Order: sequence, then C-alpha cells, then structure tokens
Amino acid sequence: MVMMDTPRPAKRTDDLVHGLCWAHARRKYHEALLTGQGQAASVAIKWIADLYAHHRRIETFADRLGRRWNKADAQPDYARIDAVIVNRRQKWMKPVVDELEAWNARMVQRHPQGEVWKPSVTFATNPSVSVNFLTNAKLDLDNNIIERSIRPIAIGRRKWMFAGSEEGARRSALMSLVGSCKLLGIDPAEYLRDVMLRAKACSRQRRMRRPDA
Repeated sequence: MVMMDTPRPAKRTDDLVHGLCWAHARRKYHEALLTGQGQAASVAIKWIADLYAHHRRIETFADRLGRRWNKADAQPDYARIDAVIVNRRQKWMKPVVDELEAWNARMVQRHPQGEVWKPSVTFATNPSVSVNFLTNAKLDLDNNIIERSIRPIAIGRRKWMFAGSEEGARRSALMSLVGSCKLLGIDPAEYLRDVMLRAKACSRQRRMRRPDA
C-alpha cells in the first residue's frame, strides 16, 4: 500500500494500491489561501475537513464493532468490518469527494494559467488515485502516521555525518524499529533487550549443535 501526493508511474503490482495523501492536498490549498492567490481555496479546505470528520466517525464505529466482538470472546470478522467501512465511506464521503472534484475542475478551467489549484488535488491527472480510499478500507486518508515516525530520521540526516554510508543505513533501520515500537506502545529498550537475549540464546544453541562443539 502506497500513499502519495503526486501520482508517478509505478511498476504494476497486483497488491499495490496508490492513494492520495489528503493532508498534502489540504496543505497546498492552505498555502494558496495564505498567499492570497486563491481565497476560494477555503471552500476546498472546508470539504477536506468534512472528509476527516466523516473518517473519524467511521473509524469510531468500526472500533466499537471490533470491541463488541472482543467482549463476546469472538474472533472479529475483519472482512465484515472492512465492508462496513467501505459502505460508510461511499455513503458519507463520496458525495464530498464528488463536489470537490467538480469544484476543482471548474477552478482549473477558470484559471488555466495559474498553478494555484493544480498541485492541490490530482483529479485532473489521475482521479483514481484520489478516490481509491472509497473502495479500499485499508487505505487511509493520509500518510501522517508514517511521516511522523520517520521525522527524526529526516531531521537527523542533516546532522549525522554517517547518514550516507552503509553503516548509516543500518543505524537508520534500527531507528525505524524503535519508531515502530513507540507507535505500538512498546518500550523500545525492553523490546531490544528481549531481542538481543533471544539472539544470544539462539547463537549458543547453534554452537552446541555443531559436531565439533
């Protein structure tokens, strides 16, 4: 699954789904609003806010449904939950996307020489990327979770002298693991301690199995 703000050619893969990062789309409209180049951008910002409001409602409903199964000691039916999410997105969010798509097309036609609207939402170039979340329950509205996780790495690249080396790549991989632990509510220190102890035990067992040991 890939979230992106500007569609780019990609190798065809059956399990690869492209999706628009609506946080980036909103940022472009907000920039246009701040520069005074597109006061009408407030309309698009309001529609995107509506999308996020509906998204939160749907996520809350799906979460309650999953907890209901857990409370009954039953295995959650994830396929059913996904179907419910898609159904609600089609009912509540698709009308908003349709309105924004039509509005965006009108703005591009009205300002053919301006670049205020074109970087914002990519309906004109690849509408399927923008609306994939309406039919794919696992596709989120944005990529903010991943971007927040890798932010320390992105900021640190300017300061770490070893960032461009092979050893730097290994350290970056470790930081990514630490970021995943924090995202899942796991103590990184305890996790790494457990992993290293298990690795040491496995190494000892392999040595004991050697014929010449």
